[in-house]
Amino acid sequence: MTAEEELNHLRQENRLLREQASLHQETISLQRDLINRQQEQITLLERELSLQQEQMTQFAEQVQALQERLAKDSHKSHLPPSSDRFGRQPKSLKRP
Repeated sequence: MTAEEELNHLRQENRLLREQASLHQETISLQRDLINRQQEQITLLERELSLQQEQMTQFAEQVQALQERLAKDSHKSHLPPSSDRFGRQPKSLKRP
């Protein structure tokens, strides 16, 4: 191989390496963009999760309050027996 052929071969190889480097840089840029979008999506999902956790806490408190209200009857509070709800009414001990 002559020096000129060697030089042309090296130039062609250099050109191919530059093209590959350019493609790699483009790939890296696309991957950075993808990572940035994914990070934004993660941030949004974390916010949504936080809001849902707050809602779950509020719902749990509401359920607890409703269960406490439901558990109250005339035996466990100052309410009159006529205000008892949902519970079975005691049968009269009087005989007909």
